[in-house]
Amino acid sequence: MPRQSSTRGHFTILLSAHRGPRINPPRCSQPRPNTHRNAFEAALLNTPSSLKLPDIFFPTDREIDEKNLMAGIEPDQLEAHREHYHKRWDKLFARAGQDTLEIWGLKPRQGDTIHLIPIPSSNYAIRFWNGGLEHEGECCLDFIDRFSNKATNSPERWQLVSASRAGAVFQSGGVTLLSREEAAGYQRKSIPPGEERFDVNRASCYILRCPGHPDFIFDVPSIPTPGAAQARECETVV
Repeated sequence: MPRQSSTRGHFTILLSAHRGPRINPPRCSQPRPNTHRNAFEAALLNTPSSLKLPDIFFPTDREIDEKNLMAGIEPDQLEAHREHYHKRWDKLFARAGQDTLEIWGLKPRQGDTIHLIPIPSSNYAIRFWNGGLEHEGECCLDFIDRFSNKATNSPERWQLVSASRAGAVFQSGGVTLLSREEAAGYQRKSIPPGEERFDVNRASCYILRCPGHPDFIFDVPSIPTPGAAQARECETVV
């Protein structure tokens, strides 16, 4: 099931943005149902149709029954427990006072604000956008073709590494980031074209490592606080 805070939904399985154990990616083989049985399913059916939803978000009656039987529920109580399952979602959404889900990590859509950093000696640029993570102090990152402006997956041997500053020297602790897709269990070569994305911290420094090229150091842009005065760059007048 999706990781939740109240009824916030994460439609990619979030393990970690860094190296860690992998799981099998969730199956997304079934078409969306035409009707909903609870508030969670109703909210899912209101998400963009282009979003692939894992099959486990819409368990069949048989799947719910099998899980309950394994938990020791008597066969004559299965229908009541199915009803309890759906009512539990209804109560959760009612308590939160909303009937929608926040989706984290979607690719930018028309009108969304983005920031770009061209990558030297390449046809690529690094793209940043909120992706629903602004309240977490993070944002999403991916790569685009500078000429077509279309998202593209990074070349196989590229690496994103977190970095820290020590005076004027940039030091890398060697923490290599996983894309959301790799963290969810996909092999890098199996990620659908243009679907790769990373979660990065705002106002932080990272290193892009490309074989045969110097390390490319870049800063993730920060988001100004609304209403707060902002410093501007200028030259000292003596």
